[in-house]
Amino acid sequence: MIAKNMKLKIIFLLLLAFPVAVKAAPIDNLASDLSNQIKSTQTIRIAVLTFPYVDGFDSDGSKIVQERMITAFSHDKKFSILERALLHKILKEKKLEMSGLFDETTTIKLGRMLGVEAVLTGTLIDLNDAQTEINARIINANTGEIMASGKVAVKRIWKDKISIPKPIFNPTPCL
Repeated sequence: MIAKNMKLKIIFLLLLAFPVAVKAAPIDNLASDLSNQIKSTQTIRIAVLTFPYVDGFDSDGSKIVQERMITAFSHDKKFSILERALLHKILKEKKLEMSGLFDETTTIKLGRMLGVEAVLTGTLIDLNDAQTEINARIINANTGEIMASGKVAVKRIWKDKISIPKPIFNPTPCL
């Protein structure tokens, strides 16, 4: 019993001597950076759209980033998040796609339709085979003005965007 207590004390002292740094996820850091750029004292009602690739490809990554951004912003008392299922329902009723690629006029209309003050959207760009850059913007749904923007590179955990090498020439079949 004494030996067990001694082991616990040693482990406790080691933990105090060598604290383990808890690293925030890159998306949490991006969400915090975006939030810090907004100086509002009132709660902002926001819709989080998917994050398609810049070429418009809507991958699993688009939805994964959306979910993680919703989670990150839901901890911030500065924002009231429109629930994703409700967002999809409204967009489906209005026959709009949730591509995240909206121009200023569409963003303003979407904001009014959803009853939100801001829209969080962005794009994905593959940096290499293992990393993707997330470019995010919070857009004022009344004016179309970008209220905050930022980017972060993340490890890609989805596999649906694959570059296929194109042939240098088209060989002619042998007859």
